[in-house]
Amino acid sequence: MRANTISRRLAIIVAIVFLLTAFFVFPSAANAIEKVPDTSAQSIALLECSTNTVLYARSAHIRLPMASTTKVMTALVAIKYGNLDAMIQIPDEAVGIEGSSIYLQKGEKLTLRDLLYGLMLRSGNDAAVAIAHYIGGSIDGFSKLMNETAKSIGAYNTNFVNPHGLPAENHYTTAYDLALICCEAMKNETFKAIVSSQYHRTTTGFAPRTMMNKNKLLWEYEGGIGIKTGFTKAAGKCLTFAAERNGMTVVGVVLNCPAMFPDAKELLNYCFENYEMYNIVKKGTVAIRVEVGRSNGQLLPLVTTKDIVVPVKKSEGAKFIPKIFVDNGINAPVYKGTVLGRLDIYCSDKLVSSCELVSAQDIFVPSISYYIKRILSFWC
Repeated sequence: MRANTISRRLAIIVAIVFLLTAFFVFPSAANAIEKVPDTSAQSIALLECSTNTVLYARSAHIRLPMASTTKVMTALVAIKYGNLDAMIQIPDEAVGIEGSSIYLQKGEKLTLRDLLYGLMLRSGNDAAVAIAHYIGGSIDGFSKLMNETAKSIGAYNTNFVNPHGLPAENHYTTAYDLALICCEAMKNETFKAIVSSQYHRTTTGFAPRTMMNKNKLLWEYEGGIGIKTGFTKAAGKCLTFAAERNGMTVVGVVLNCPAMFPDAKELLNYCFENYEMYNIVKKGTVAIRVEVGRSNGQLLPLVTTKDIVVPVKKSEGAKFIPKIFVDNGINAPVYKGTVLGRLDIYCSDKLVSSCELVSAQDIFVPSISYYIKRILSFWC
């Protein structure tokens, strides 16, 4: 049986080897004095990016318009389905779009890469339409891909009907959903490189364009790495933002927030002052030893495939519960590195992280000579 399917489970094992009990993480010696942020936003969500753990939220599940922060999903879908070096001829539909623009001209050809910089740094609505037609064939076709991707991420209270965020019926998200989308996007190195750029100069099109990122946090906040501004009269000022400090990446969303940049800074400060990353499992740790069939009772160690690092509130600490899933019927031969299980880490009944468990060594079916030697050992 291929172990990486993990379709059948032997058991959920909690008390084994280094997991003899729950993990307890105690508060830091110097606890931060928690000051709840006071912001002007209608809706807020801040997540630790690697685990999607909510660090701070307020009215985070209200459905609201999100203006040009829509383009986070536009870029994510374009990177997923498109060729960054493809030359895209600007269609008629993309010329003269209202709102923010990079002033594309009919018949002009730009790479998808240059269009993505125009989309994310200058919030070009014309770039959004050009990308949508290239990837999806139409606005409707591209919106379908956007919604499929949103659902796959877990953004179930989100619906897209266009790639740019101009006001439209049934075009909405929530701060929490948009934060999930942003976390997923920031895990993509191409996306991250684009939105963290302060400037970009295009090399395609009728003439070079020099673009400056509208996101002030890239200049004004230590560790700022993105991601997207937005504004319409219907949505108000909206901002998705991210910053890295001390090994922790925080992604935030504020919707309908008049003081979006100052509020984003205050929210980020709150997270970095009150949370820290804690390494609860090291890569290569033996999580369990399992008996292997057809191996004369040999025990096979299964080891973790990555570090598991999670955010912990400095003033409270946390209790983490490990659960292990192992394949049924593991029989020799087994080869080193074969996926045979999974380790899940829970906190307060919420799954916070997972990693695969793999065999730490080869185990083969004993040879005939092995059994002959065993028999002879009884007589000698």
